[in-house]
Amino acid sequence: MRSLRPHLFEKKHVIWDWNGTLLDDVEMVVEAMRHLLEEQGLPAMDRQKYTEIFRFPVSEYYRDLGFEGAAFEALSDRFVARYMRGILECKLHTGVPELLSEIKTAGISQSILSAAHQESLQTHLVHFQISHYFDRIFGLSDHHARGKLERGRDLMATSGFPAEDTVLVGDTDHDLEVAKALGISAVILADGHQSYERLSVLHSQVLQDRHGAFSS
Repeated sequence: MRSLRPHLFEKKHVIWDWNGTLLDDVEMVVEAMRHLLEEQGLPAMDRQKYTEIFRFPVSEYYRDLGFEGAAFEALSDRFVARYMRGILECKLHTGVPELLSEIKTAGISQSILSAAHQESLQTHLVHFQISHYFDRIFGLSDHHARGKLERGRDLMATSGFPAEDTVLVGDTDHDLEVAKALGISAVILADGHQSYERLSVLHSQVLQDRHGAFSS
């Protein structure tokens, strides 16, 4: 099944991940990390390698890249500063505004659950002109992307929707972990921040065709 629609329109509440799921920012992430690796004299990384090794908590992904002796928070701050300088050059995945509008028109509630910083997340949703589609926006209190399960629990409690009426759409194995812990269904869009090969062995609902997923 290529399209998201059959998974979403049977629900009353859709929870969206942001980075990689709605926002096409993978190339920007790889570029920002490339500079950090160069500064530390570490081997370069391309998009393929990134999608093969990226994981949560992000501190462990940093160790996989070779940042063994460096302070994670300082490295993370430097990465985020460079990434933020380029994020507004990114684009939404093709078909995202149209699908969000269609879901809202159908009376289905939509939320954002992201490991991005709360204030930055809200600013970026306004910039990309889609903030009005969401009833709840839940990010983190810092830029260090340690995980979003606790925020997911807060979101579910705030929304008032039962687990069986909710679906999470994301692009990583962490999204699967969060959905499982919350007792909700999940649909995963591959080739965002993790590869189809990694994700398809973990879950039966992994969609590889991004254009097909968001289109009619």
